Amino acid sequence: MICLTFDTDWMRAEDMEEFLTAYPDLPRSTFFIHEASAGWRPEGHEWGPHPTIDLRKPSGLRAWQDPEAPALGIRSHSCVTSHLLSIEWAGAGFLYQSNETHLFGPGSMPFRTAWGIWELPISYMDNMDMWFGRNWADAPRAPFAEDVIAAALACESVYVFDFHPVHIAFNSSSPEDYVRKRASHAGGASAWTLGAPGGGTRSFFERLLESIRDAGAPTQCASEAVLREQGNGNGLG
Repeated sequence: MICLTFDTDWMRAEDMEEFLTAYPDLPRSTFFIHEASAGWRPEGHEWGPHPTIDLRKPSGLRAWQDPEAPALGIRSHSCVTSHLLSIEWAGAGFLYQSNETHLFGPGSMPFRTAWGIWELPISYMDNMDMWFGRNWADAPRAPFAEDVIAAALACESVYVFDFHPVHIAFNSSSPEDYVRKRASHAGGASAWTLGAPGGGTRSFFERLLESIRDAGAPTQCASEAVLREQGNGNGLG
């Protein structure tokens, strides 16, 4: 089962509308919404907050829940989490968080933590893929490898992708490429005018979408994957 999730870091609401227009056949997905597009909601898809957490001031997190249309999931910016934050989020009514990273693995199942909230681990993250050579220099791994798509299609558990629409719009190919384009975006340029042809996040993402369609691979939004596992009666991870 494939879950497509997106973190809307630094994307304005108009940039995100361009994203949905560019991919009208996007499977039902989950968007974790950053402050830059805080009021935007993805019609037809699931949403949850993507707050920047100041660990020196952990109070006030319940303000991230929407009393009018409560979100089921939360993913903090940079995947910041702790036991106390998990308790806070569970108390605010969130069913699950999606912060743990099992990168490039075979997929994993959602599990309920001892803190009363479920965890939906991330199997692939685009910026971690680009930064991997810098963070783990001796790893024989190239970014945007086809084996990631093959693993997702063969996965018998849940394979969670985490993409940043800003990287898709930029077609970011490296940390340096991203930094250059982000400076232009901060100056007011549309994110979608800054992408260049060639290998990068956008071309990888579009290959993934094409592979999902060609294989008829099943997809779910994040909460559906968690609720399915909850319905199976599974407990602590």
